[in-house]
Amino acid sequence: MYSEYLAEKVFPIEGDISEDNLGMKSEDWNLLAEEVDVIFNIAASVDFIARLDINMRINTRGAMNILQLAKACSKIQVLCQISTAYANSQKPKGPVEETIDEDDVEKLESILEEVLQMSPEEVEEKRLEKLLRKYRGNLPLVIIRPSMIGAAAEEPHIGWVDSVSATTAVYLAASIGVLKDLYGNSGIIGDEIPVDYVA
Repeated sequence: MYSEYLAEKVFPIEGDISEDNLGMKSEDWNLLAEEVDVIFNIAASVDFIARLDINMRINTRGAMNILQLAKACSKIQVLCQISTAYANSQKPKGPVEETIDEDDVEKLESILEEVLQMSPEEVEEKRLEKLLRKYRGNLPLVIIRPSMIGAAAEEPHIGWVDSVSATTAVYLAASIGVLKDLYGNSGIIGDEIPVDYVA
């Protein structure tokens, strides 16, 4: 049933987010530029042990390539970029304002000590958000910062995941008896949001 629904709504186009013009054939690019009015960029590498340059090529350069497509779309209403709640995780305890720091885009590259203490995800997302803000022009831009994304609450069905990573790997290992103990702090909230709430 779900695959039938997708077949009515989804038209597959081959490409690569890290390549110029998203690695698409020119006729596919032109089709999207003529027809698309809303773009949700949910593509990302969440491999926290991958080399930073590889993740930046996919996550940061990829998002900039999506921005170029959005700017080429004659009917575009909004570009929605999925980021992460951890883009501002270095802030003091308490509420974190939903802002993009005003620092220069190049600041992350020039302050090596600070960057080395950040997770690769945090470096990428800070840079990505600043680049999108700097180069979006008049394009309406929404940045959504979910916490860790987990299994579906309802759609396409309860518990659905498309990969075993992050918290899903922990749940799987515990459910099959491989993980018997997990140290943590019971006073800290484990933030996780179902994938269908984000998508």
